[in-house]
Amino acid sequence: MKKIFLNVICLMASLCAWSQVAPFDNQKFNVLDSANYRFTYHLKFIPDSLHGMKTLDSEHVLLIGNKYSKFFNSQYAVKTDRTKSFQKNIDSRGIGDIEIIKNTQAGKMTVVQMNMTGKWEYEEAIPNIQWKITNEKKIIKGYQCQKAVCDYLGRTYEAWFTFAIPVNNGPWKFGNLPGFILDVSDVRGHYRFSCVGIEKSTQKEPIVKYSVKSERTNRIKLNKTMKRYHDNPVAFLKAMYGSNVSVRGGDGSKNVSFPYNPIELE
Repeated sequence: MKKIFLNVICLMASLCAWSQVAPFDNQKFNVLDSANYRFTYHLKFIPDSLHGMKTLDSEHVLLIGNKYSKFFNSQYAVKTDRTKSFQKNIDSRGIGDIEIIKNTQAGKMTVVQMNMTGKWEYEEAIPNIQWKITNEKKIIKGYQCQKAVCDYLGRTYEAWFTFAIPVNNGPWKFGNLPGFILDVSDVRGHYRFSCVGIEKSTQKEPIVKYSVKSERTNRIKLNKTMKRYHDNPVAFLKAMYGSNVSVRGGDGSKNVSFPYNPIELE
């Protein structure tokens, strides 16, 4: 049987930098709610904090209804009348192609993540983040905002929230403030979510959960899987595709690892 050799540069371009998963039917979904608001966030992040501070960008959407909210990559699951299925091609660094659905009434959230390591899903309680609200204020997108600080999953964050939007929510997993979060960043400057668009829905946009076959897991196990892949992609790929895979760095070394600066450090 032929042995497969992969150069690390090609591997990083095709596997680390981009997450490609098999197409799935975007006509199969459950409607959970309809959106009252649509917020667009710009995420700036540093994928490799050990070797330079180059930043990358991605765009994300937060839909908020009466019972549910959904946060997702703007390239994720764009449903059109012309196509029944699609294949996502989303940068897997940063927070990648994660989808977070919060059931605000039940106090639970479902996290769906698809990348080259697989299709994963877990459920956990909406985090009860403990914020310290300060007296600092500033205007963001025309809204009077106030600053709050917290420690969450290994990072210290500064958030700017407004009482003018009476919704306890924000980008990614953030929330638990007496108003809506328009901007939040970790103090080291590795991750920053900035609201760049606010729309009050006139036509109710459905909040849906796609019927994607995924492996049930939990947050800790998924984070360990992602770290194992980045620390030793050779062993990870061999476990996935068999022993007929060989990966070498540009210098011929078999000791290959990928930069890994996850948003969750704990």
